[in-house]
Amino acid sequence: MNVPVVQIIEGFTTLNTELQSMQNLPAIQGAGAITTALEQLSAQITALSNQQTAMNTRITAELTALQTEVAGIKTEMGAVQHNAIARSFNGSLERLTSRLTPLHRSNGVEFENFPQNEIALDALDDNAIEVLLNSFGLVAGETLWEKRSRVRAFIGLGPVLGL
Repeated sequence: MNVPVVQIIEGFTTLNTELQSMQNLPAIQGAGAITTALEQLSAQITALSNQQTAMNTRITAELTALQTEVAGIKTEMGAVQHNAIARSFNGSLERLTSRLTPLHRSNGVEFENFPQNEIALDALDDNAIEVLLNSFGLVAGETLWEKRSRVRAFIGLGPVLGL
């Protein structure tokens, strides 16, 4: 068996090349696992992103609701402050013909049919006084004097005298 040395060297070179290629096989097989892991990681990142988007939407809605509630409270507080000043002003009037400062509802809007002065208030009949009491959210008394006294007290005036 006389094999030329060149063929033996070529055989060993081929064998060496093939053996070196075989060393890369585990890395190629691991590439599939790496790809799978990357796909799973990508899916998890997408799920987290969707959760964050949903959370942001929920937080934005809650913040908007809170801002609306705070705006309502500010309006109510403004009406309370206005009414306190109006009652003080109304209680300090010295003339029956002096203009009364109208009170505001909790939404900041003036009460309808608010009397212009004490003479106009004292001229209201039983039905008109009840309408005014109801708009203020007050319980009506039994007599006209009781009803008128409640309205006067609510708007900051002193008691009815001589009726």
